[in-house]
Amino acid sequence: MNITHLSIQRPTLLAVFYILIVLSGIYCFYSLSYELVPQFNPPVITVVTIYPGASPKEVEQEVTIPLEDALASLEGIENITSSSRDNFSLVKLELKASAKADEVLQNASRKMLSAAANLPADARPPVLSRFDFNDLPIIRLAAFSDIGILKLTRFCKKTVIPAISQINGVADVEITGGMDEEVMISVDADRLRLYNVSLLQVLKAVGQANKNVPAGSVESLDLDIPVEMKGRFKTIGDIQNLVVFKNTEFGVTVKIKDVAEVFETQKPVQVYSRLDGRPAIGLSIKKQSGANAVEISDQVIAELMNLEKAYRKENLTFEFIQDNSDFTKAAARSVGLDLVLAIILVSLVMLVFLHNIRNALIVFVSIPTSILATFIVMYFAGYTLNLLTLLGLSLSIGILVDDSIVILENISRHKKMGKSPRQAAYEGRMEIGFTAISITLIDVIVFVPIIMAQGMVADMLRPFSVVVVTSTLMSLLVSFTLVPFLASRFGGAKRSHHSLIFRLGSWVEEAIDATITAITRFLSWSFRHAKLVLACVFLLFAGSIYLIPAGFIGIEFTKGGDRSEFIMELELDQNATLQESNRVARQVEAILKSYRDVETVYTNVGLTSSGRIISNAQYLSEIYVKLKPKNLRDYKTSAFTRLKSI
Repeated sequence: MNITHLSIQRPTLLAVFYILIVLSGIYCFYSLSYELVPQFNPPVITVVTIYPGASPKEVEQEVTIPLEDALASLEGIENITSSSRDNFSLVKLELKASAKADEVLQNASRKMLSAAANLPADARPPVLSRFDFNDLPIIRLAAFSDIGILKLTRFCKKTVIPAISQINGVADVEITGGMDEEVMISVDADRLRLYNVSLLQVLKAVGQANKNVPAGSVESLDLDIPVEMKGRFKTIGDIQNLVVFKNTEFGVTVKIKDVAEVFETQKPVQVYSRLDGRPAIGLSIKKQSGANAVEISDQVIAELMNLEKAYRKENLTFEFIQDNSDFTKAAARSVGLDLVLAIILVSLVMLVFLHNIRNALIVFVSIPTSILATFIVMYFAGYTLNLLTLLGLSLSIGILVDDSIVILENISRHKKMGKSPRQAAYEGRMEIGFTAISITLIDVIVFVPIIMAQGMVADMLRPFSVVVVTSTLMSLLVSFTLVPFLASRFGGAKRSHHSLIFRLGSWVEEAIDATITAITRFLSWSFRHAKLVLACVFLLFAGSIYLIPAGFIGIEFTKGGDRSEFIMELELDQNATLQESNRVARQVEAILKSYRDVETVYTNVGLTSSGRIISNAQYLSEIYVKLKPKNLRDYKTSAFTRLKSI
């Protein structure tokens, strides 16, 4: 007994099966998370090394070149590029498409352990990491308050960051700008000579005292409790009363307060952060791999609102600088609207050509059923609702009804032969079954190689291909089961030749027949002038290929969208001070704010991030610029960055 006969004869079993599909699909749909694009990571490994006080030439000779030599023997490396700056070395490894990034990362880690022994003593250990888009912040915001930058910095570290970090899915919260405190010990050289104490003794005393020291353990018959001597300083008085030198024979004791002044002060500012010219504390929020950025954004907003209410007296406020979930939600809504419009248009076309509302509804059933089944596969495969998966659903809408239309039309033909509805449904499906399978497999076979391929592009396109293949195969199953059942029970209504739908369908068919007649005449002319037609085809083919090298058609990995935002990086002479960089950055901010289409200008002076590599240098600055929405501008963001040069 085949599935079509079972569906016609056992409708209860069929109903239970599709009810499970529908309910499971609805549950999986609401469980899917939103993302802009599928999760994929470029096959890139980076090695970052900090060498304080070294010039670019020293960094290159003593750090970058030795690391390149150590990593050059790794298998699976396509290309090695490096960059050497003041205090900073970056080595980037681009992997082959066939390379396994995790294995290369492990092998590179072993190479680094041996290479680190030959690096300068002042250089910090190399940091090896794989490029991951999850390391990029999904939310950037600024904090303001009337309590002052110093207290606000302390408040953000002790209250705001822990509150946000507890949100499910948040991986890390980084702070930029602000001011920190430090304890200054100002040693008096005259007092040192008076008490015959050296500066080295002071340093040694402070270093040894300011740490926790294991002090053995307390043992009993059933317990072994470790004991630790707590030695870290808690107050300034602890430092002032610290003994530097003691001579019991003469009763001489020299303390820190005898040779130095101890007081709290502010650390020198390393990074200036401003939002639209106002000093601010910048917070960057990163999400965990696989977490829902939209849900995290909603929870962060709720948590920040609670903090603002709790600290209303301090006038605590937060302003969002960048929230990637806004663009993700807008893109998803746009593609989702296109999906709904595609379903409506396909339904109208079916109604026009089938001349029967019942038959159109029977065919239409395959669309939501196939889509809901696709959501189930997406859920268990770990995919998300993003531009490519939603695009795959939109693309497959027209494909989903092909099998059902072919089978339903053949069932109608058998009914016209005088057969009973059940016999016509069964024999009509069986007669055309292989044709429906071939139609479906032609669509499926195009996407199967993409699913099985390896590499970054394949990782990005795989969810798109899985969505198309799953929905198409499910539509074939629906045409073999649900369509014959519905046709045997509810189909067969007579067409009214006076109805608006029938008359509209007849007019469309007449127009199609006229188009076919015109095409047939053109084909006849083409056969009589075969050489001319072949010459034109060859010229068109060659011309289309020539458009690429001629520059009429560009080449890029993905189409650059207009998100109404961009980042500027300012680099001054490497001898420039932080104050000079801050002065230039303020001038740039003023110029940017003079344009009416600029909404937000967020500046970090002394810090820049190329990709995910963050560099701290006093001669570097980063300015994030947000423009008005593109529907309020008559030009693209890329045009603004080119024409509005500073």
